[in-house]
Amino acid sequence: MVASKDLEIPARSGDRFGYPVKAGIRIYRKTLVALLATGMAVPAGTANAVSIVGLAEGNVDNRDGADGDLNVEALRGCFGLIFVADEVDIGRPVYAVDDETLSFDGSGGRLLVGTVAGISDGRTWIDIPAAEKVMIPLATRIATLVGAGVTRTIASVKGRITRLRSVTDGILTTGDATITCAINGVPVTTGVITITQAGSAAGDVDTVVPTALNEVNPGDVISFTVGGTNATATPATVVAEIAQ
Repeated sequence: MVASKDLEIPARSGDRFGYPVKAGIRIYRKTLVALLATGMAVPAGTANAVSIVGLAEGNVDNRDGADGDLNVEALRGCFGLIFVADEVDIGRPVYAVDDETLSFDGSGGRLLVGTVAGISDGRTWIDIPAAEKVMIPLATRIATLVGAGVTRTIASVKGRITRLRSVTDGILTTGDATITCAINGVPVTTGVITITQAGSAAGDVDTVVPTALNEVNPGDVISFTVGGTNATATPATVVAEIAQ
């Protein structure tokens, strides 16, 4: 409703929050912390984790405790981590393999940590933002996975395609199908989705994580070209996730 008096609203910098630690878990200082859907903190890389919340401020040992007996303070900001990258990687998203290992490969459900901010002092500086960057899903319908048809759409925002996903409406026969993503006619590096024919069924989901040539601007044409040897006219939907 419309305010009728002054409001008291707390504020904070957003660079640190405390989370209850899962029972039986030890989290080491300055390792990556993730959350389960229950809100319990676990080391990054733990099965069923849903988000990365930062680096642990200290060592928290809850191996002999119950859920939430101890809390961990998770820090966000720009941190100098041991991770192989160079200047051309600045701005690229990085994902958690486990609580201390990063990768540019976000496949297999790896969670987004942040982006490469810079290279200095023998370390790669990773920006773990106080708030997650906006992710814009751009869905495109492909009429058939037979032949070499091209389906086009237009980007409406500036950003970077960080993930491509496809879902099929039916089975494939004879062979696999591929979907190649390009921006203004330039193929996206690691932008080819392969849909396997063997064991295929409606609802199959396939994912790839682009590694370069994946930046878009408003008005750019994003195309999806069908390939492969599939012989059944199965439709599919492709979603390009654009991080702003």
